[in-house]
Amino acid sequence: MHPWEISNKGDPLHVTTAILEVRQTGWPCSTETTLIDAAANDAAVAACSARSGTVDVEGGTQCVCTSSRTLYPVGVEKMVVAFEHQAMLKTRPIWPSNRGSRG
Repeated sequence: MHPWEISNKGDPLHVTTAILEVRQTGWPCSTETTLIDAAANDAAVAACSARSGTVDVEGGTQCVCTSSRTLYPVGVEKMVVAFEHQAMLKTRPIWPSNRGSRG
């Protein structure tokens, strides 16, 4: 991931150290299935299981697989956060070159 994708300059500054990715896939799972539909359903359930997901039936005809995983951006601990600060003076600063000559 690019550093711009894991940081957010705002109030306050955010740096992402872990991301929870949730994936949902759906397919028709009617109770009136043919052998082809049953094979497709079994394949989808097996794919869901391989991702450590759970299958829920919504409305009796829609199967939904929900799986999640945690992603850790590589190199976040090596990022450097630097702050810049600027100020305006109401009076003219006295720099060594402005003091005049000593004679």
